Amino acid sequence: MTRASDAAQRPPALPGIDPAWSRLVSAPDADGVARTWHLLDNGADGAVGTLLCVHGNPTWSYLWRRFIAQAPAGWRVVAVDQLGMGWSERTTPRTLAQRVDDLGSLTDTLGLHGPVVTLAHDWGGPISLGWAQAHRAQLRSDDAQRTGLQNVVLKVQRPGIGEIVAVDLAALRRVGRWLSRIRIVSSRVDMPALMEEFAQASLEDACLNHGGAAHQNRRGNAFVQRQ
Repeated sequence: MTRASDAAQRPPALPGIDPAWSRLVSAPDADGVARTWHLLDNGADGAVGTLLCVHGNPTWSYLWRRFIAQAPAGWRVVAVDQLGMGWSERTTPRTLAQRVDDLGSLTDTLGLHGPVVTLAHDWGGPISLGWAQAHRAQLRSDDAQRTGLQNVVLKVQRPGIGEIVAVDLAALRRVGRWLSRIRIVSSRVDMPALMEEFAQASLEDACLNHGGAAHQNRRGNAFVQRQ
């Protein structure tokens, strides 16, 4: 999908998006320059809370459309297009610190109030954590206690990572089978078995199988017990 200019604009009609969610909002960036953001906002009053959704690369707020459509009563859902991405205004490259400040300025302009829960993927994760550290009063008390990075292992996963990994590992297995036909390779190593071992390790690291999920839960439980 192409854009006509570098100015912020609303996206065309797309499946899964109610046009009423699409907004253009002006807010000063980290340097005080007025920037126009595109975001999706279900417009709820946020009486229960607000979900602040921060995408990574290479996507935009469309990623969170199902969260918006299925939001429980009383929950406001705001999914931003980061500056320079999606349908927000194009800018020069931004540092992590600038993006954290940019997001804070936008949420101030939107008047988000607590409790706020952040949802993020890819490098949207560190940006949302930076926002959370600067807005601890807007988080639930138990969430606020866990924004100190010195005791946290951050694991950021992209939605749909299972399908991405499956495609990559299928290709890797084909390479392993092909290499096993080469005598100098097959005489020294069981290449398909080696590729399968790597595949299982990758799946576990991504927490995509039962063993990986259990491993992640053990780490999570250990963290909770230390608090």
